[in-house]
Amino acid sequence: MPLFKKSEDWEDGASEFRGAGGPIRVERARNLHPVAAALIDAGRSYGMPYLDDVNVPAPEGVGPDNLNVRDGARCSPSRAYLRPVIGHQSLMVLTEALAVKLTLSGTRCTGLDFLLDGQVHSVRASREVILCAGAIHTPRLLLLSGIGPQADLHQLGLDTVIDLPGVGRNLQDHILLTGLCFEAKRPLPPPNNNLGGSTFFWKSRSELGVPDLKFVAPGVPLVSSEIAAQYPIPPNAFSIVPGLVRVQSRGYLRMKTTQHDGPLEIQPHFLTEQADVDALVAGVELGLDIASQPAYRDLIKRWVAPTRRMSQEETVAFLRRACSTYFHPVGTCAMGSGSEAVVDAELLVRGVQGLRIADASVMPTIPSANTQAPAVMIGEFASRLLVHSRLAARESVPRS
Repeated sequence: MPLFKKSEDWEDGASEFRGAGGPIRVERARNLHPVAAALIDAGRSYGMPYLDDVNVPAPEGVGPDNLNVRDGARCSPSRAYLRPVIGHQSLMVLTEALAVKLTLSGTRCTGLDFLLDGQVHSVRASREVILCAGAIHTPRLLLLSGIGPQADLHQLGLDTVIDLPGVGRNLQDHILLTGLCFEAKRPLPPPNNNLGGSTFFWKSRSELGVPDLKFVAPGVPLVSSEIAAQYPIPPNAFSIVPGLVRVQSRGYLRMKTTQHDGPLEIQPHFLTEQADVDALVAGVELGLDIASQPAYRDLIKRWVAPTRRMSQEETVAFLRRACSTYFHPVGTCAMGSGSEAVVDAELLVRGVQGLRIADASVMPTIPSANTQAPAVMIGEFASRLLVHSRLAARESVPRS
């Protein structure tokens, strides 16, 4: 919690759960698109509490999105953290540089090789390397360096430096159903607020302790290619999008070649757990209930996809065609203490000296909300670890 609060600058100022004065500005969505405004009105008429701030301990209800916006522009981590120190003499940033392999001396990470302008370059680390390539490219880079499941490395003809069975395993992602689509009665204005602007969290089953569904309402027709092939989508349309944020299914990532930019096998195993299917069936039904509320009846000319209420069997077939990523992959280098744990509680890669990972790949379980803020928090945690490590190193140096 202190690190979440340290990272943000909430528009209402500091509170028990919010931070102020941090690098990343957080504001409520403003000037809501008619589709986003209707989601709030429809949720309230359905019986959902209104949440003035959806970032609360138990966010069961509907309200405006939290957005990373400052002065009308996106306040991204690079803008918030990197640009203010870009001229610092101890910092070098190389754009268009692709890390291709870690360099190891025995089991110690001593640097890495990278491609720049078609040439291979090497850089050495005097203390340690911090890897932040994300849930897809971090495990790929470990595997290219001989760190990962021995059987997978052997199959590719790569020498195993450290046998870490968990590298590339435990892939998790939120599931987005890009399928519920409606034609509008009147021309819609251009989308704003990152296509949305409002959201709600709700339970697929009343007995759940916390919500497992998160809905958004883009002011554009957001549908999968399979749904678009089955239902002709008119241009003046919008979507109500169910998302599953407490996902039970687990997948994996494997390299198919030893090329640094070769194809990967990325298998999220979406909908392999019946619990996920059941939750999303409830999500489709809830989405159609929301579309039937007065606020949306005033907007909707006709249902496009689906054209009517569906049976249980039809709903399962529909959601399988609508199933998509929420673009929140995590977990492929998970923190923990078990046999498939890749990093320990200080982000250090097990069995390797001088190597930490500080990105979403270390999350052992996907959070039940968007993953950007947790990824930033992990960066803040790594920063604190490095400060403590440097102070400890200074104190260990003998003084004359």
